[in-house]
Amino acid sequence: MIVTRDAQLAELLRCMRAHGWTRDLKGRRQVEELYPEIDPNFLFVNTGFNVRPSEINAAWDSSSCKNSTASIGDETKSHRSGLAAFDH
Repeated sequence: MIVTRDAQLAELLRCMRAHGWTRDLKGRRQVEELYPEIDPNFLFVNTGFNVRPSEINAAWDSSSCKNSTASIGDETKSHRSGLAAFDH
């Protein structure tokens, strides 16, 4: 999540969140009018990123969270035994 009071930055970030498309811009119509030869469905005015998790990512994360407590315990034990080895 990004919070800003800068209206231009907010517009830029909305555009980037939408993969560079104009669809989430407040001034969408004005931008689209600048490029009448391009179908608005394919008008990209900036770079964009796909940062939305897919269903596969969600399932993976959900299942890995169940095992995280045990994993953290194992890592703590390994860390302690490593420290003990250096004490000698």
